[in-house]
Amino acid sequence: MNRAQVEAKREMLLRELQPLKSVEFTCMRCENFDPRTRICSVFEEVPPPEAVATDIGCESWSFDEIPF
Repeated sequence: MNRAQVEAKREMLLRELQPLKSVEFTCMRCENFDPRTRICSVFEEVPPPEAVATDIGCESWSFDEIPF
């Protein structure tokens, strides 16, 4: 690749990365969490309040790839 190609690819990747920067690793952004019932489909129960609001490092967290 020449310089122009590298710069173009870099800019494209930065544009793609931008929406992912705003993703929070909380229950509210997990596709396993139903915000209406507040139940996690993986654990089949209501998660603790700190999991809903903050990143607790849940290994079952899954992202639906919708950036909002």
